[in-house]
Amino acid sequence: MTTLYSDSFTNIEQETIEEAKKLVKTGIWKKDVDVKIKVENVKEFLKSLSDIYGIEEPRLLFDKSEDFYRMTGGFIYSPQDKVISLYHKFSLVNILFAFRYHMQNCGLVDEMYLDDSKLDAVGWSMSIFKKATPKSWKRAVDNGMVMYK
Repeated sequence: MTTLYSDSFTNIEQETIEEAKKLVKTGIWKKDVDVKIKVENVKEFLKSLSDIYGIEEPRLLFDKSEDFYRMTGGFIYSPQDKVISLYHKFSLVNILFAFRYHMQNCGLVDEMYLDDSKLDAVGWSMSIFKKATPKSWKRAVDNGMVMYK
């Protein structure tokens, strides 16, 4: 039996899951919430996660570009500058994925899932997505909106 990425991390701090739930409740997926408010809420989320894990807070940039979204899959993490750039829309999975790269870059991850930085970030972000918002996770899977389950 194959393990789903969303079931691969069983030891995630409860604080992290609670912070993800709080972020979703701020309306990051809602079209009627102003982008500036979403950016501020994501910054607060990243600060909270950085505090939980005791690492430097990454900077956040947001660009509405659909072209960059298509080219990047929605985000880029720059390890040299410790900057997370999000494009076009706010995805909890992309935010978590980029933060996991930041954790790796800060030396916080000793053993990577399947010895692969990308798969480690996929497993961590999908595990939190499923634990924090199980109905949204199931809907995203059922509607083919996630590349990795």
